[in-house]
Amino acid sequence: MSGAGDPHLSADLQRERGRGKKLLTVWSWWAEGRNRYCALCHETQDRTGVRHDCQSCEDRCPELLPENGPAWKLWLLANTQWRIGLGAPVGLDYPAVLQIAAIHGIEVTPAVFGKLRRLEMGEMERLRKEG
Repeated sequence: MSGAGDPHLSADLQRERGRGKKLLTVWSWWAEGRNRYCALCHETQDRTGVRHDCQSCEDRCPELLPENGPAWKLWLLANTQWRIGLGAPVGLDYPAVLQIAAIHGIEVTPAVFGKLRRLEMGEMERLRKEG
């Protein structure tokens, strides 16, 4: 999945991919629901005993760099915490997000916050397109 043709991202967000490109690639994989394919594949493998090489699967999760781990973990924990205006999400509820981070021991540094904002922008763009 290349960043240039990602249907979920606007031109502004694609330019932003220069910073956080790998993280947004993982987000796009997740937003497309490809993680559900992996879960079903693993269930099938467990049920049938037939193993497949996940490394050669085109639907496997892209590499998540270690420095993106805290932001991704926080995103997975807090991506249900949206502020809603006029029936549509307008952004994350950051007091709730910060509380979730504190509960889970995730230090929200400026870098983690910036990465979370990029994930939020990607999701907002995707939601607008689904409209």
